[in-house]
Amino acid sequence: RKSHYIRNRIEWDEVYWQFYAAKMGIALCRMQWTPPGRGLWSMGTDLVRRRGAMALYNCAYTDIGKNWVDDVCWIMDILMYGVGVGFGPIRTGLQLHAPERTYRFEIPDTREGWVESVRRLLLAFRTGSSLPIFDYSRVRPAGAEIRTFGGIASGPDPLKKLHEMITDLCYKYIRDQTDEIKLKTDFANLVGVCVITGNVRRSAELACCEMGDPVFHHLKDYERYPDREAWGWMSNNCIRLREDEDFEQLDMVARANVEGRDLGYLNMRNVPHGRIGKVDDPLRFNLRPDRAHGLNPCGEIPLEHREVCNLSETIPTRCPDEKSWYDACDYAATYCSTVTLLPTHQPETNAVINRNRRIGVSIVD
Repeated sequence: RKSHYIRNRIEWDEVYWQFYAAKMGIALCRMQWTPPGRGLWSMGTDLVRRRGAMALYNCAYTDIGKNWVDDVCWIMDILMYGVGVGFGPIRTGLQLHAPERTYRFEIPDTREGWVESVRRLLLAFRTGSSLPIFDYSRVRPAGAEIRTFGGIASGPDPLKKLHEMITDLCYKYIRDQTDEIKLKTDFANLVGVCVITGNVRRSAELACCEMGDPVFHHLKDYERYPDREAWGWMSNNCIRLREDEDFEQLDMVARANVEGRDLGYLNMRNVPHGRIGKVDDPLRFNLRPDRAHGLNPCGEIPLEHREVCNLSETIPTRCPDEKSWYDACDYAATYCSTVTLLPTHQPETNAVINRNRRIGVSIVD
């Protein structure tokens, strides 16, 4: 926060902030508020300085639209930082082409290398260009130490399986013209199954789609789509309610859950009035509406395309009086807003962060 103030010519009161930080630290040690576990682990470390602030974020969302290759790779990249990702598959008239040639690609033993391997594979089918033949020899074996992120490596097998499943699904889509929404959701779910962050954090995903898309409604009907049983569990699925007729079909959602199809819903009419601002109204606040249209995997934070959010908690039962809890809320909000001042490694995400600086402060019983 100090670096941000000085860099942007904002007045910095050293005495005030040192006193504030001391009180903030004492309240943290008394468990009156706390950052998320990822903040306790990585805030202020070389990981954040070298790789950016993504490891400090809890939640994210992206559409899977026309730039679906980048969108799927963004999901994989963010999941590998331990961030939960919501996604929204969009119908865009997806066309795939069988690759005509091959080339060898040696996968680097890095997070970026794994993502790049998936990008090259998807691009081969998007453009019909050369298909990569992967060399996994540089990927560290299962059980090896992961020094930067912590934990132990899963080895190359999950990545091999991901490549095989993506290849099979792409050829099936070309041959049988299977559904676009199903394919894009399959890609996101398969990426989530592959990513186990240092074998200490598994992926978390949520898929959002429109009420009028019957294929999406049945993606967890494993009698209809038996192949998805191996990865369909990876995401919670929900539908967006926009028009009056959407709300009139809520009985369909209830029936889907009775049948075990695990279908939730998102009231899109509430989202514009959410955490960023209010719709223009002279009797209230003259602020812009929230442009969020997706959710994080836990379902409590509306997010824009490529947006992220970071969280903190307050514990009122650890506070001796009302004022100390109000102070804890202030410290928690200060922590979260400070995280938003740190850039991630994703320029498009940084642009949304700088516009919204979306944070979450919760209450723990």
